Amino acid sequence: MYEASILYCMFIAAVIILLLWLPGIRVELETADEGYLCFGAQQYARGKVPIRDFRAYDPGRYLWVGLFMKRFGQTFHAQRLAMSLVMIATLSVGGWLIFQISNSWYATALSQVLLYLWLQPYYKSFEVLTCLLTIASGYLLLSDPGGKTLLYAGIIHGLAYFLGLNLGIYASAAFLILCLICLISGQLDFLVTGSVFTVGTMIGLIPLLYIAVRHPGFAKAYWREKVLTIFKRGTTNLSLPLPFLGRPTPHWKDQPPAKRILFKALFNTLPLIYLAGVVIGLLQIDRTPNSSALIISSSTVGMAYFHHLYSRCDFDHLCLSIHPCLIVIVALNTLLFPPAVVLSVLALLTASSILLNNKNLQNSARRLIKPKTNVKLVLNNEFFLLPQPQADMLEQLSSIINTRSGSDEKCFFAPSIPGFYALYNREPAAYDTYCVYPATPEKQEKMMQELIANRAKLAIIFDVLLDGRDDLRFSRTHPRVYEYFRQNFELHVDENIPDHIKIFTRR
Repeated sequence: MYEASILYCMFIAAVIILLLWLPGIRVELETADEGYLCFGAQQYARGKVPIRDFRAYDPGRYLWVGLFMKRFGQTFHAQRLAMSLVMIATLSVGGWLIFQISNSWYATALSQVLLYLWLQPYYKSFEVLTCLLTIASGYLLLSDPGGKTLLYAGIIHGLAYFLGLNLGIYASAAFLILCLICLISGQLDFLVTGSVFTVGTMIGLIPLLYIAVRHPGFAKAYWREKVLTIFKRGTTNLSLPLPFLGRPTPHWKDQPPAKRILFKALFNTLPLIYLAGVVIGLLQIDRTPNSSALIISSSTVGMAYFHHLYSRCDFDHLCLSIHPCLIVIVALNTLLFPPAVVLSVLALLTASSILLNNKNLQNSARRLIKPKTNVKLVLNNEFFLLPQPQADMLEQLSSIINTRSGSDEKCFFAPSIPGFYALYNREPAAYDTYCVYPATPEKQEKMMQELIANRAKLAIIFDVLLDGRDDLRFSRTHPRVYEYFRQNFELHVDENIPDHIKIFTRR
C-alpha cells in the first residue's frame, strides 16, 4: 500500500511541477541566495570542496545540483532542473502523508497544490523536503513503532545534517521529543530505541563522514566556518524585528496590507497551533491513531522548524516554515469532520494561498504570456526573462566585467551577489562570497591578504542599506577592506550605473 500510494503521489507532484513551475523556469534571476547555490554547485562540479575551499551551504545540496551541472552544463537552468526534482520529491512526501489519513486522491491532489504554492523560494526546497521527511518518519514511528521505523528515522536524522547543520539540529530536537513520547507511552524500549536510532543516524551520516575522510581539511573547516562562527556571532542569520502583535514592522512596508496582516497573524499563532496539535493528538491517539500520529509529528517538527522563521522573520522564511502547519490543519479537519468538509477547507486554503502567495504561478504565467515588462537577456550562453531595468543593469555590468577583467582573472563581488561569479564565469578573489555580517579586524585582514595573494583584478561592491540598516552597508561592515579598495584600486564612474554600485579596477 505504501509503495503504490507514493507512486501515485509522485505522479501528481510531477504533473504539478510540469504544468505550474517548469513553464516559468527562465523567469527571474536572484543573484543573492539563488546565486550562492549556483556558484557553489559550479565550484563542486569543478572539483572544489564545499566549506573547505569556498564559503558554502552544507555539502548535500551541492552534490545533487553539481551532478546535474556535470550533465547539463554549469548554468542556473541546470540548477533549476535539479531542484525541480527536489520539489517533486517534496510534494510527493507531503501528498503521501495526507493520503495516509484521508484515503482520498482528491484531498491528496489538492493538498499537493496547496503545498506547492508555499514551496518557495525554489532553491531552498531542501529545507522543506527535510522537514516533511522528518514528519513522515515521526508519523511512522508513532503509528507503527519498531526497529524498522526507528532505523528509518535515524537515517533521515543523519541525512538532515548532510543537507544543513540547522536542519540536522531541528531534526534532532523533533526526534528527541517523538522518541520520548514513544518511551513514556511504553511503545518502545529505551535500549532498543537508543541503539537502533543511533545506528540509523550513523548510516545517514555516511556521506558527510566520507567527505570528511576523503578530503583532508574539510572537518577542520566545517568546525571553524560552520560551528564556531555561529557561536561567535551569536545568531544563525541576520535577524529582523519580530512581528509580535502591536509591534511595528517597517521592513514589510513594501508588502500589500493583506500579506502583512497574514504574516503577523501566522507568526503569532503558529506556536499555539503546534502546541494545540500535540495536546489534541495525544488525547485522541487511542481513538484515531493515524490522524493523531500525523498531528503530533507535524506539530513537533513544526515547533523545531519555527526557529527558522524566528531567526529571520521575512516572507521567504515563513514559506519555508509553514508546511507543518498546513499538514496539521488538514489532519485536524480529517480527525474532526467528514470528507466533504475536509475538501472544502482544502479548497478554501488553496484559493486563499493563490490570492496571497502566487509568485510561482506568476512566473509561469509570465513565461507563457510574455508580457512586455519582461525582456530576453542572454548571459554566459543561457537566457533569462527579466524585468527591463534588471536586464539593462546586468548587461551593463557584463560589459564592464568583460572589458576590465579576463576570464582567468579573479574578481571580488560583494556583499551578497555571489551569483555574479556564476553568471559572469569569474573565480572569487576571497573565501567569503556572502559577506553581510560585520567583520572583525582579523577577518578583514585575512580578506585583504586573500585579495593580494589572488591579485584581484576587479571589485564590484553594492554599498547599499541591508534590511534598511545603514550599519550593514559593506563600507560599514568591512571598513578596512573598503578603504583598501579606495587606496589601491581605481574607482570607475559610469553615468548608467547607480551611485551605490562601486566598481574598482586594480591600478
